[in-house]
Amino acid sequence: MRRIVVIVLSSVFFSIIAAGCGGNLKTLNEPPASKNTILIIGQVILQNYFYNTDQTEVIKDGIQVAVIGKIEKNGKNKIVGYWATTDKNGYFYLADLPPGQYNLKGIKSVVARGTLITIINPLKYTGSIFQIQPGEIVIFDGTYLPYKAQNRVIDLLHNVFTIDKTSENTGNVNHRTYLSLKNAKLVTGEMITEPPVPKYFLSKYPANPWKPYLEKVLINEEKSE
Repeated sequence: MRRIVVIVLSSVFFSIIAAGCGGNLKTLNEPPASKNTILIIGQVILQNYFYNTDQTEVIKDGIQVAVIGKIEKNGKNKIVGYWATTDKNGYFYLADLPPGQYNLKGIKSVVARGTLITIINPLKYTGSIFQIQPGEIVIFDGTYLPYKAQNRVIDLLHNVFTIDKTSENTGNVNHRTYLSLKNAKLVTGEMITEPPVPKYFLSKYPANPWKPYLEKVLINEEKSE
């Protein structure tokens, strides 16, 4: 996992703490600090259908992923934000986080012609949509945080974002989530098949200490397909 930034908000002020593999956040192969911490996993695919270009492209590698959470600390609720970066296949994780309620806040990525775009969701209610915002700063706010850990794992699923010519005018971004992807056709014509997210991490990190929890989540997800 690459560089991770932790943002903790208290009232309207926030501080930024940079954490690498040896910092406050752990890698997937490191044992959890306690029996209460959780693991967040997911995948992001960004499709560009002629946004700011005359070509199509699919981006998976190096996408910065913002995850927001509400945790309890010293008897008070606090909003926290974390950054992770996707691997070459679009997968990301955040290990050893405090328990709480979480959601995907947004992403950053370089698209055609070297343009850096920031896509965020206000997360005010269930139907809040992702939009391209000017600038690079992401404010970790929002009240729609529905995800809680099951067996110490939160699976944010496969997230497919699509930007197009309409996005240039409205800023709106199409966003869909999937438990798995089966013969899905991307804007480039590429066909992909992706299993439930836990299966990817069990394969990539076969000896990781989160394995028993990932296995339980995978069993439940495969039953629901």
